[in-house]
Amino acid sequence: MKGRDRERGSVLLLSVLLMLALMGLASLVVDLGIVRASQMSQQLAADVAALEGLRQRDAIPDDPNVGPDEGRRVAASEFAELVFDEDMDLGTENVAYQLGAGPVLSTGVESSELPEGGMLAGGAPFVPVLQTNAATNAVHGDLVAGSYTAVDPLNPGNPSWHVELENYNRFDFAVAAAADSLTAPSFLARVRRTNDTLLDAQDGVSSTGPTIPLLFGLGAALSADEGYDPRRDGFTVRATSIASARPAVAVGVGRAGIPGLSAVGTDGNLPGVDRVLAIVDESWRLDLPIGGLFRIRVGNDGSVSGDPLGSTPTVQGAAVAATGWLRVGELVSAEVAPGSVVLNSLLPEVGGIRAVAIVSALGFGANTRVLGFGSVRIDQTFIELEPGGERTLILAGEKIPSRVAVENASAVPGLAVQIASLLPDSPERQLLLAPVLAR
Repeated sequence: MKGRDRERGSVLLLSVLLMLALMGLASLVVDLGIVRASQMSQQLAADVAALEGLRQRDAIPDDPNVGPDEGRRVAASEFAELVFDEDMDLGTENVAYQLGAGPVLSTGVESSELPEGGMLAGGAPFVPVLQTNAATNAVHGDLVAGSYTAVDPLNPGNPSWHVELENYNRFDFAVAAAADSLTAPSFLARVRRTNDTLLDAQDGVSSTGPTIPLLFGLGAALSADEGYDPRRDGFTVRATSIASARPAVAVGVGRAGIPGLSAVGTDGNLPGVDRVLAIVDESWRLDLPIGGLFRIRVGNDGSVSGDPLGSTPTVQGAAVAATGWLRVGELVSAEVAPGSVVLNSLLPEVGGIRAVAIVSALGFGANTRVLGFGSVRIDQTFIELEPGGERTLILAGEKIPSRVAVENASAVPGLAVQIASLLPDSPERQLLLAPVLAR
Protein backbone atom coordinates (compact mmCIF):
# COMPACT_ATOMS: atom_id res chain seq x y z
CA MET A 1 0.00 0.00 0.00
CA LYS A 2 2.80 2.36 0.86
CA GLY A 3 4.37 1.83 -2.55
CA ARG A 4 1.11 2.66 -4.27
CA ASP A 5 0.70 5.81 -2.18
CA ARG A 6 4.16 6.90 -3.20
CA GLU A 7 3.25 6.34 -6.88
CA ARG A 8 0.08 8.37 -6.46
CA GLY A 9 2.03 11.20 -4.91
CA SER A 10 4.54 11.09 -7.73
CA VAL A 11 1.78 11.24 -10.34
CA LEU A 12 0.20 14.22 -8.57
CA LEU A 13 3.53 16.03 -8.47
CA LEU A 14 4.18 15.32 -12.16
CA SER A 15 0.66 16.50 -13.00
CA VAL A 16 1.23 19.78 -11.19
CA LEU A 17 4.56 20.30 -12.94
CA LEU A 18 2.98 19.42 -16.27
CA MET A 19 0.16 21.90 -15.66
CA LEU A 20 2.67 24.62 -14.90
CA ALA A 21 4.50 23.82 -18.14
CA LEU A 22 1.23 23.86 -20.07
CA MET A 23 0.29 27.18 -18.52
CA GLY A 24 3.64 28.58 -19.63
CA LEU A 25 3.03 27.21 -23.13
CA ALA A 26 -0.47 28.71 -23.13
CA SER A 27 1.08 32.02 -22.14
CA LEU A 28 3.37 31.87 -25.17
CA VAL A 29 0.61 30.78 -27.52
CA VAL A 30 -1.99 33.33 -26.40
CA ASP A 31 0.13 36.38 -25.56
CA LEU A 32 2.71 36.05 -28.30
CA GLY A 33 0.00 34.94 -30.72
CA ILE A 34 -1.87 38.20 -30.18
CA VAL A 35 1.37 40.13 -30.58
CA ARG A 36 2.25 38.33 -33.80
CA ALA A 37 -1.22 38.74 -35.29
CA SER A 38 -1.20 42.44 -34.44
CA GLN A 39 2.27 42.91 -35.89
CA MET A 40 1.24 41.24 -39.16
CA SER A 41 -1.80 43.51 -39.47
CA GLN A 42 0.31 46.57 -38.69
CA GLN A 43 2.89 45.46 -41.28
CA LEU A 44 0.21 45.18 -43.94
CA ALA A 45 -0.92 48.75 -43.24
CA ALA A 46 2.70 49.98 -43.30
CA ASP A 47 3.36 48.23 -46.63
CA VAL A 48 0.30 49.80 -48.22
CA ALA A 49 1.13 53.28 -46.88
CA ALA A 50 4.75 53.13 -48.07
CA LEU A 51 3.80 52.04 -51.58
CA GLU A 52 1.01 54.59 -51.90
CA GLY A 53 3.16 57.43 -50.60
CA LEU A 54 5.82 56.72 -53.22
CA ARG A 55 3.34 55.90 -56.00
CA GLN A 56 1.73 59.31 -55.67
CA ARG A 57 5.04 61.20 -55.53
CA ASP A 58 4.70 62.71 -59.00
CA ALA A 59 0.93 62.37 -59.43
CA ILE A 60 -0.64 64.79 -56.94
CA PRO A 61 -1.32 68.18 -58.59
CA ASP A 62 0.11 71.28 -56.99
CA ASP A 63 -2.88 72.53 -54.97
CA PRO A 64 -2.29 75.97 -53.37
CA ASN A 65 -4.15 74.79 -50.26
CA VAL A 66 -2.52 71.34 -50.01
CA GLY A 67 0.90 70.93 -51.59
CA PRO A 68 1.75 67.79 -53.58
CA ASP A 69 3.90 66.37 -50.77
CA GLU A 70 1.11 66.82 -48.23
CA GLY A 71 -1.37 65.36 -50.72
CA ARG A 72 0.51 62.14 -51.26
CA ARG A 73 1.03 61.70 -47.52
CA VAL A 74 -2.69 62.15 -46.90
CA ALA A 75 -3.32 59.48 -49.55
CA ALA A 76 -0.84 57.13 -47.84
CA SER A 77 -2.55 57.64 -44.47
CA GLU A 78 -5.98 57.00 -45.94
CA PHE A 79 -4.83 53.81 -47.66
CA ALA A 80 -3.50 52.52 -44.33
CA GLU A 81 -6.96 53.08 -42.82
CA LEU A 82 -8.66 51.42 -45.79
CA VAL A 83 -6.81 48.20 -45.01
CA PHE A 84 -9.18 47.81 -42.05
CA ASP A 85 -12.30 49.33 -43.58
CA GLU A 86 -15.20 46.96 -44.20
CA ASP A 87 -16.75 48.75 -47.18
CA MET A 88 -13.70 50.72 -48.38
CA ASP A 89 -15.45 53.94 -47.38
CA LEU A 90 -13.82 55.95 -44.60
CA GLY A 91 -16.97 58.00 -44.21
CA THR A 92 -19.01 55.09 -42.82
CA GLU A 93 -18.72 53.35 -39.45
CA ASN A 94 -17.33 49.81 -39.20
CA VAL A 95 -19.52 47.67 -36.95
CA ALA A 96 -19.90 44.26 -38.56
CA TYR A 97 -16.41 42.75 -38.58
CA GLN A 98 -14.43 45.02 -36.25
CA LEU A 99 -11.29 44.96 -38.40
CA GLY A 100 -8.09 46.46 -37.05
CA ALA A 101 -4.40 46.04 -36.34
CA GLY A 102 -4.99 43.79 -33.33
CA PRO A 103 -7.34 44.09 -30.35
CA VAL A 104 -7.27 46.83 -27.75
CA LEU A 105 -7.16 45.11 -24.33
CA SER A 106 -6.69 46.29 -20.77
CA THR A 107 -6.07 44.23 -17.63
CA GLY A 108 -6.00 47.00 -15.09
CA VAL A 109 -2.76 45.67 -13.58
CA GLU A 110 -0.66 48.49 -12.20
CA SER A 111 2.74 46.87 -11.61
CA SER A 112 4.66 43.66 -10.97
CA GLU A 113 4.22 44.21 -7.23
CA LEU A 114 0.42 44.47 -7.63
CA PRO A 115 -0.52 41.94 -10.33
CA GLU A 116 -3.82 41.04 -8.67
CA GLY A 117 -7.07 42.91 -8.95
CA GLY A 118 -6.94 43.33 -12.72
CA MET A 119 -9.95 42.70 -14.93
CA LEU A 120 -9.77 42.12 -18.68
CA ALA A 121 -11.54 44.82 -20.65
CA GLY A 122 -11.79 44.84 -24.43
CA GLY A 123 -12.47 47.72 -26.75
CA ALA A 124 -12.66 48.45 -30.46
CA PRO A 125 -9.68 47.17 -32.50
CA PHE A 126 -6.76 49.48 -33.11
CA VAL A 127 -7.05 51.31 -36.45
CA PRO A 128 -3.97 53.45 -37.18
CA VAL A 129 -4.41 57.03 -38.35
CA LEU A 130 -0.95 57.92 -39.64
CA GLN A 131 0.22 61.52 -39.31
CA THR A 132 1.52 63.13 -42.50
CA ASN A 133 4.80 64.53 -41.08
CA ALA A 134 4.92 66.86 -44.09
CA ALA A 135 6.08 70.01 -42.34
CA THR A 136 9.40 68.67 -41.01
CA ASN A 137 9.77 65.14 -42.42
CA ALA A 138 11.08 64.18 -38.97
CA VAL A 139 13.00 60.91 -38.66
CA HIS A 140 10.56 59.57 -36.02
CA GLY A 141 7.45 60.44 -38.01
CA ASP A 142 4.83 58.01 -39.31
CA LEU A 143 5.58 58.86 -42.95
CA VAL A 144 9.15 59.78 -43.91
CA ALA A 145 10.71 60.52 -47.31
CA GLY A 146 14.36 59.72 -47.93
CA SER A 147 16.82 57.42 -49.67
CA TYR A 148 17.16 53.70 -49.02
CA THR A 149 20.46 51.82 -49.45
CA ALA A 150 20.03 48.04 -49.49
CA VAL A 151 23.61 47.06 -48.60
CA ASP A 152 26.27 48.68 -46.42
CA PRO A 153 28.79 49.95 -49.01
CA LEU A 154 31.71 49.54 -46.59
CA ASN A 155 30.67 46.23 -45.06
CA PRO A 156 28.18 44.27 -47.21
CA GLY A 157 27.68 41.70 -44.47
CA ASN A 158 26.92 44.22 -41.72
CA PRO A 159 24.21 42.53 -39.55
CA SER A 160 23.03 45.82 -38.01
CA TRP A 161 22.63 47.70 -41.28
CA HIS A 162 18.82 47.34 -41.29
CA VAL A 163 18.31 47.83 -37.53
CA GLU A 164 16.01 50.62 -36.43
CA LEU A 165 17.32 52.34 -33.31
CA GLU A 166 15.26 53.55 -30.35
CA ASN A 167 15.28 57.11 -31.74
CA TYR A 168 14.15 55.71 -35.13
CA ASN A 169 17.40 56.44 -36.94
CA ARG A 170 18.44 53.79 -39.45
CA PHE A 171 21.74 53.11 -41.19
CA ASP A 172 19.99 52.03 -44.40
CA PHE A 173 17.69 55.06 -44.69
CA ALA A 174 18.83 58.67 -45.09
CA VAL A 175 16.05 61.11 -44.24
CA ALA A 176 15.57 63.90 -46.78
CA ALA A 177 15.29 67.55 -45.84
CA ALA A 178 11.67 68.71 -45.77
CA ALA A 179 12.23 70.89 -48.86
CA ASP A 180 13.58 67.90 -50.82
CA SER A 181 11.16 65.22 -49.66
CA LEU A 182 9.03 65.35 -52.82
CA THR A 183 11.98 64.26 -54.97
CA ALA A 184 13.30 61.59 -52.58
CA PRO A 185 13.47 58.13 -54.19
CA SER A 186 12.18 56.22 -51.14
CA PHE A 187 9.29 56.45 -48.71
CA LEU A 188 9.05 54.95 -45.22
CA ALA A 189 5.87 54.22 -43.25
CA ARG A 190 5.52 53.20 -39.58
CA VAL A 191 2.63 51.74 -37.59
CA ARG A 192 3.28 51.30 -33.87
CA ARG A 193 1.75 50.45 -30.53
CA THR A 194 3.97 51.84 -27.79
CA ASN A 195 3.93 53.70 -24.48
CA ASP A 196 6.33 56.37 -25.73
CA THR A 197 4.49 59.70 -25.78
CA LEU A 198 7.64 61.76 -26.43
CA LEU A 199 8.48 60.63 -29.97
CA ASP A 200 5.49 58.46 -30.87
CA ALA A 201 2.57 60.79 -30.21
CA GLN A 202 3.31 64.15 -31.79
CA ASP A 203 0.34 65.73 -33.51
CA GLY A 204 0.95 66.01 -37.23
CA VAL A 205 4.19 64.02 -37.00
CA SER A 206 3.74 60.65 -35.31
CA SER A 207 1.04 58.43 -33.82
CA THR A 208 0.81 55.31 -31.70
CA GLY A 209 -1.75 52.88 -30.36
CA PRO A 210 -2.04 51.13 -26.98
CA THR A 211 0.39 48.33 -26.17
CA ILE A 212 -0.73 44.71 -25.91
CA PRO A 213 -1.01 43.62 -22.27
CA LEU A 214 0.06 40.30 -20.78
CA LEU A 215 -2.81 37.87 -20.27
CA PHE A 216 -1.59 34.41 -19.30
CA GLY A 217 1.84 35.96 -18.83
CA LEU A 218 0.63 37.85 -15.77
CA GLY A 219 1.42 34.78 -13.73
CA ALA A 220 4.89 34.32 -15.20
CA ALA A 221 8.05 35.06 -13.25
CA LEU A 222 8.74 38.44 -14.85
CA SER A 223 10.63 41.23 -13.18
CA ALA A 224 10.39 44.93 -13.86
CA ASP A 225 13.31 46.73 -15.42
CA GLU A 226 14.23 50.37 -15.00
CA GLY A 227 11.42 52.35 -16.57
CA TYR A 228 9.67 49.26 -17.95
CA ASP A 229 7.27 46.93 -16.18
CA PRO A 230 5.97 44.13 -18.47
CA ARG A 231 2.78 43.64 -16.45
CA ARG A 232 1.96 47.34 -16.48
CA ASP A 233 3.38 48.38 -19.86
CA GLY A 234 2.67 45.28 -21.97
CA PHE A 235 4.23 44.49 -25.33
CA THR A 236 5.48 47.18 -27.70
CA VAL A 237 4.72 46.32 -31.34
CA ARG A 238 6.20 48.15 -34.32
CA ALA A 239 5.96 47.70 -38.06
CA THR A 240 8.11 49.55 -40.59
CA SER A 241 8.06 49.39 -44.38
CA ILE A 242 10.21 51.13 -46.99
CA ALA A 243 9.24 51.54 -50.65
CA SER A 244 11.82 52.55 -53.24
CA ALA A 245 11.57 53.72 -56.83
CA ARG A 246 13.19 51.30 -59.28
CA PRO A 247 13.45 51.39 -63.09
CA ALA A 248 10.25 49.98 -64.57
CA VAL A 249 10.69 46.50 -66.04
CA ALA A 250 7.23 46.24 -67.61
CA VAL A 251 4.80 48.89 -68.86
CA GLY A 252 1.31 48.43 -70.29
CA VAL A 253 -0.12 50.17 -73.32
CA GLY A 254 -1.84 53.42 -72.39
CA ARG A 255 -5.58 53.80 -72.79
CA ALA A 256 -8.08 56.60 -72.22
CA GLY A 257 -7.63 57.65 -68.60
CA ILE A 258 -4.87 55.08 -68.01
CA PRO A 259 -1.20 56.09 -68.39
CA GLY A 260 1.19 53.78 -70.19
CA LEU A 261 3.00 53.32 -73.47
CA SER A 262 2.11 55.83 -76.17
CA ALA A 263 0.04 53.90 -78.73
CA VAL A 264 0.43 55.66 -82.08
CA GLY A 265 -1.77 53.17 -83.92
CA THR A 266 -2.59 49.53 -84.44
CA ASP A 267 -0.88 46.83 -86.47
CA GLY A 268 -2.28 46.70 -89.98
CA ASN A 269 -1.56 42.99 -90.31
CA LEU A 270 -2.22 41.69 -86.77
CA PRO A 271 -5.63 42.57 -85.27
CA GLY A 272 -5.52 43.46 -81.60
CA VAL A 273 -1.82 44.38 -81.68
CA ASP A 274 -0.86 47.99 -80.89
CA ARG A 275 2.04 49.92 -82.27
CA VAL A 276 3.77 52.03 -79.60
CA LEU A 277 6.39 54.73 -79.77
CA ALA A 278 9.98 53.48 -79.38
CA ILE A 279 13.18 55.54 -79.60
CA VAL A 280 16.72 54.23 -79.99
CA ASP A 281 18.70 54.75 -76.78
CA GLU A 282 21.36 56.98 -78.32
CA SER A 283 18.73 59.15 -79.99
CA TRP A 284 16.69 59.29 -76.76
CA ARG A 285 19.73 60.65 -74.89
CA LEU A 286 21.19 62.99 -77.50
CA ASP A 287 18.35 64.12 -79.77
CA LEU A 288 15.70 64.61 -77.07
CA PRO A 289 17.04 66.73 -74.19
CA ILE A 290 15.21 66.84 -70.85
CA GLY A 291 12.69 69.66 -70.86
CA GLY A 292 13.19 70.21 -74.57
CA LEU A 293 10.22 70.39 -76.93
CA PHE A 294 10.06 67.80 -79.69
CA ARG A 295 8.12 67.23 -82.89
CA ILE A 296 8.13 63.61 -84.08
CA ARG A 297 6.76 62.14 -87.30
CA VAL A 298 5.26 58.62 -87.36
CA GLY A 299 4.61 57.14 -90.81
CA ASN A 300 2.06 54.48 -91.67
CA ASP A 301 4.99 52.22 -92.47
CA GLY A 302 6.02 52.24 -88.77
CA SER A 303 8.93 54.64 -89.20
CA VAL A 304 9.67 57.31 -86.59
CA SER A 305 11.74 60.36 -87.41
CA GLY A 306 12.28 63.96 -86.42
CA ASP A 307 10.61 66.90 -88.09
CA PRO A 308 13.05 68.85 -90.31
CA LEU A 309 11.05 72.01 -89.60
CA GLY A 310 10.91 71.45 -85.84
CA SER A 311 13.37 71.56 -82.94
CA THR A 312 14.17 67.83 -83.26
CA PRO A 313 15.22 67.29 -86.89
CA THR A 314 16.87 63.92 -86.18
CA VAL A 315 15.18 61.18 -84.19
CA GLN A 316 15.73 57.48 -84.71
CA GLY A 317 12.92 55.16 -83.74
CA ALA A 318 9.99 53.03 -84.83
CA ALA A 319 6.43 52.13 -83.95
CA VAL A 320 7.00 48.70 -82.40
CA ALA A 321 4.40 46.00 -81.92
CA ALA A 322 3.01 45.46 -78.40
CA THR A 323 0.35 43.04 -77.23
CA GLY A 324 -0.90 44.77 -74.11
CA TRP A 325 2.53 45.54 -72.62
CA LEU A 326 6.31 45.51 -73.10
CA ARG A 327 9.04 44.36 -70.74
CA VAL A 328 12.76 45.01 -70.45
CA GLY A 329 14.81 42.51 -72.44
CA GLU A 330 11.92 41.65 -74.76
CA LEU A 331 12.55 41.35 -78.49
CA VAL A 332 9.99 43.40 -80.41
CA SER A 333 9.09 43.73 -84.06
CA ALA A 334 9.95 47.11 -85.55
CA GLU A 335 9.84 46.19 -89.21
CA VAL A 336 9.14 49.13 -91.48
CA ALA A 337 6.68 48.28 -94.24
CA PRO A 338 4.14 50.44 -96.15
CA GLY A 339 0.68 50.28 -94.56
CA SER A 340 1.91 48.23 -91.59
CA VAL A 341 0.50 50.76 -89.09
CA VAL A 342 -3.04 52.09 -88.91
CA LEU A 343 -2.34 55.50 -87.40
CA ASN A 344 -4.42 56.71 -84.49
CA SER A 345 -5.46 60.28 -85.22
CA LEU A 346 -7.40 60.69 -81.96
CA LEU A 347 -4.79 59.81 -79.36
CA PRO A 348 -6.27 59.78 -75.85
CA GLU A 349 -3.09 61.05 -74.23
CA VAL A 350 -3.14 64.65 -75.50
CA GLY A 351 -2.20 66.82 -72.53
CA GLY A 352 -1.14 63.77 -70.57
CA ILE A 353 2.01 61.83 -69.82
CA ARG A 354 2.93 58.68 -71.67
CA ALA A 355 5.78 56.20 -71.59
CA VAL A 356 8.22 55.64 -74.44
CA ALA A 357 10.10 52.39 -74.98
CA ILE A 358 13.87 52.88 -75.15
CA VAL A 359 15.29 50.26 -77.50
CA SER A 360 18.66 49.01 -78.67
CA ALA A 361 20.37 50.57 -81.65
CA LEU A 362 21.88 47.28 -82.80
CA GLY A 363 19.69 45.16 -85.01
CA PHE A 364 16.97 47.77 -85.22
CA GLY A 365 14.33 45.88 -87.14
CA ALA A 366 13.54 42.24 -86.53
CA ASN A 367 15.79 41.96 -83.44
CA THR A 368 15.02 45.15 -81.57
CA ARG A 369 15.36 44.72 -77.79
CA VAL A 370 13.63 46.83 -75.14
CA LEU A 371 16.21 48.36 -72.76
CA GLY A 372 14.00 50.53 -70.58
CA PHE A 373 11.32 53.20 -70.57
CA GLY A 374 11.22 56.99 -70.46
CA SER A 375 8.43 59.58 -70.17
CA VAL A 376 7.08 62.32 -72.42
CA ARG A 377 4.23 64.78 -72.22
CA ILE A 378 2.11 64.84 -75.38
CA ASP A 379 0.80 68.34 -76.09
CA GLN A 380 -0.49 67.99 -79.65
CA THR A 381 -1.29 65.30 -82.23
CA PHE A 382 -2.60 65.57 -85.76
CA ILE A 383 -2.53 63.75 -89.10
CA GLU A 384 -0.63 65.31 -91.99
CA LEU A 385 -1.20 64.21 -95.58
CA GLU A 386 1.94 63.73 -97.66
CA PRO A 387 2.13 64.71 -101.38
CA GLY A 388 1.74 61.05 -102.38
CA GLY A 389 -1.41 60.65 -100.28
CA GLU A 390 0.31 58.88 -97.40
CA ARG A 391 -0.66 59.80 -93.86
CA THR A 392 1.83 60.91 -91.19
CA LEU A 393 1.08 61.31 -87.50
CA ILE A 394 2.69 64.35 -85.89
CA LEU A 395 3.44 64.22 -82.16
CA ALA A 396 4.47 67.40 -80.37
CA GLY A 397 5.42 67.51 -76.72
CA GLU A 398 8.22 67.52 -74.17
CA LYS A 399 10.60 64.94 -72.74
CA ILE A 400 10.19 65.06 -68.96
CA PRO A 401 12.49 64.02 -66.09
CA SER A 402 12.39 60.67 -64.36
CA ARG A 403 9.10 60.07 -62.57
CA VAL A 404 7.32 57.36 -60.57
CA ALA A 405 4.53 55.70 -62.54
CA VAL A 406 1.12 55.87 -60.85
CA GLU A 407 -0.16 52.67 -62.48
CA ASN A 408 0.28 50.31 -65.42
CA ALA A 409 4.00 49.87 -64.71
CA SER A 410 5.91 47.48 -62.48
CA ALA A 411 9.41 46.92 -61.17
CA VAL A 412 11.08 44.06 -59.35
CA PRO A 413 13.90 44.73 -56.84
CA GLY A 414 15.78 41.61 -57.89
CA LEU A 415 15.98 42.79 -61.49
CA ALA A 416 17.45 46.21 -60.67
CA VAL A 417 21.03 45.01 -61.23
CA GLN A 418 20.08 43.37 -64.51
CA ILE A 419 18.39 46.55 -65.75
CA ALA A 420 21.36 48.67 -64.73
CA SER A 421 23.64 46.43 -66.78
CA LEU A 422 21.37 46.75 -69.81
CA LEU A 423 20.80 50.46 -69.48
CA PRO A 424 22.99 52.48 -67.08
CA ASP A 425 21.14 55.49 -65.77
CA SER A 426 22.35 58.96 -66.69
CA PRO A 427 21.08 62.56 -66.45
CA GLU A 428 20.18 62.43 -70.15
CA ARG A 429 18.30 59.12 -69.93
CA GLN A 430 15.86 59.74 -67.01
CA LEU A 431 14.19 56.34 -66.79
CA LEU A 432 10.56 55.74 -65.87
CA LEU A 433 10.32 54.36 -62.32
CA ALA A 434 7.88 52.16 -60.42
CA PRO A 435 7.47 51.66 -56.65
CA VAL A 436 8.54 48.41 -54.98
CA LEU A 437 8.77 47.28 -51.37
CA ALA A 438 12.48 47.38 -50.57
CA ARG A 439 12.31 46.59 -46.86
